[in-house]
Amino acid sequence: MSKKVTLQDIAVDCSVSIAAVSAAFRRPEQISKALRAQILQSAQRLGYAKTPEIKNIGLVFENFRNHFLGEFYNEVIFGVLERASELNIRVQILNSLKADYQEICELSGYLIIGHDSAVHIADAEK
Repeated sequence: MSKKVTLQDIAVDCSVSIAAVSAAFRRPEQISKALRAQILQSAQRLGYAKTPEIKNIGLVFENFRNHFLGEFYNEVIFGVLERASELNIRVQILNSLKADYQEICELSGYLIIGHDSAVHIADAEK
């Protein structure tokens, strides 16, 4: 298994500081376009995979009020909410994916629950 590529590896490859590499990914307006292009090219060549930062997720299931009647769904929902809170992730409870919630709520992703999950997955793929 190959070693995970780090910001330090990219910095060494480009002869720049780790701060410059970080800026290329998070604050591109702080460095020149040429330097950013060099850093991004190095990152791609070295196989760097940026870990996405998850801040908001959508918890999706049809007619969620009815799910609160069942103990199973209560446990799932409250477990998701509790763990998300520990990780500092905001959860939006969504009735469906028919609207463009990802854009509206700036969601990092969805957790789809329930009997109709295949329908929701098809909506998410659109």
